[in-house]
Amino acid sequence: MSNGLVSSIREFEKEDFEVLKAFISCRERLHAAGLAHKVAAQRCELPIKTERELLGAVFDGPGSFLILAGHRLSYEDARTYLTPDLFPIEDIQDLAAKILLAFDRQDAVASARATIESFEKLSLIRFAEDVD
Repeated sequence: MSNGLVSSIREFEKEDFEVLKAFISCRERLHAAGLAHKVAAQRCELPIKTERELLGAVFDGPGSFLILAGHRLSYEDARTYLTPDLFPIEDIQDLAAKILLAFDRQDAVASARATIESFEKLSLIRFAEDVD
């Protein structure tokens, strides 16, 4: 007797590359984070012990930047969001998790700044009930 389960899939295979690429490309930030992972994995030897080790391998120093799927990632931003508490990075899975966390941190800060700016603009608006 069947329980209705048609199939169970837990992993992607090499031949699923186009499927993964299609999904990742739908989310610009995920695409950029994936490309950041690619660059870091190509230029670093794992484990990566410190943020300086990672930044030194990926960037040419302060003022340098990467363009990843249209997303500008500067040395300064990477240094801000790849904090010492994320190190060491042990393996490729750990690298992915910590790069995603750094991108999430950047998004959270950008969102907070936008919220603050909207409140600052809101304080300049005079509402109808405030006008005599």
